Amino acid sequence: GVNFNLGALLGSTDALILLPFLVLAAFLVKLLPALLFRLQFSWQETFSAGFLLSSRLSLIVAASAIGLNMGIISESVNTIIILVAIVTVTAAPLIFNRIVPRTSTATPRPIVVFGAERLGLQVAEQLLGHHEEVVLVDPDENLIARARQRTSEGIEVMHASIDDENEELAGHLDLAETVVVTLSDTDRNRHICHVARTRYGIDHIVTLVRETNRLVEFETLNVTVFNPSLDQAALLSLLARNPDIYELLTRTDDNKEVSEVWVHNHEYGDKALRELVLPGDVLILSIRRDGEFIVPRGNTQLEYGDHLTLVGTFDHLHAARALFA
Repeated sequence: GVNFNLGALLGSTDALILLPFLVLAAFLVKLLPALLFRLQFSWQETFSAGFLLSSRLSLIVAASAIGLNMGIISESVNTIIILVAIVTVTAAPLIFNRIVPRTSTATPRPIVVFGAERLGLQVAEQLLGHHEEVVLVDPDENLIARARQRTSEGIEVMHASIDDENEELAGHLDLAETVVVTLSDTDRNRHICHVARTRYGIDHIVTLVRETNRLVEFETLNVTVFNPSLDQAALLSLLARNPDIYELLTRTDDNKEVSEVWVHNHEYGDKALRELVLPGDVLILSIRRDGEFIVPRGNTQLEYGDHLTLVGTFDHLHAARALFA
């Protein structure tokens, strides 16, 4: 029932000149009020919402038809209005999809903790407090039974060994980005580190090693070692020199977090930091590239494979990690 007369439009020079201005006005009339969204959202989210709101069809076509029937507008102007409606309803969703911030649909990557002794339970609880997905594993049935009674609901507890042909554990290790080994048996810890590295290809492995004379064995595996004799002094020094940093890193009773992420999104390679639109209050504290730390500035260029340290509230950090991943 739409009276779309293309001949009337093509026959009117004034109407053809008016057409691009009406299309521009159709977008601006929604984009300008949408700037209020910037008070709570990023620029990307603000503009994408403004473009999506610019989509209109039935109401504007009906109003134009009424105007034509009442003799208020000419047939060429009526055709322009219908064409503007068609352009906005077609282009607005395409522009929205192009600029809306992407969210990650990737499967969450758990941290697998081996050892359900006291230290393992404490590590699992700390990680859960920092909103990580945690899987606690131990081959000892008694320790697992106790862990199921004492751990929080969000921790998955598994009775398994890394040497077992356990498909569920293998699935977790295939997805895991980090393994933490907390057993009191150093030989067992070394074996778990070796299997996690060679069989499952896990890059980030953290392990407890109590004997200082065995640290070299673990260095050859390229794992991160925690030795109580050596690292307690470092932690005490950190508390003495930078107590606020220590509190920021360890507190789990607020929504402030420090997080690390690799730049694996090619869209952010070769971009200056000032060009980035990070979610909410997220800041980039440091960049590690080729083993060196870079203090970021506005003109610092990101590169694919950079390792970023971020700070912000948890929800915004989660969104930022999804952007770079």
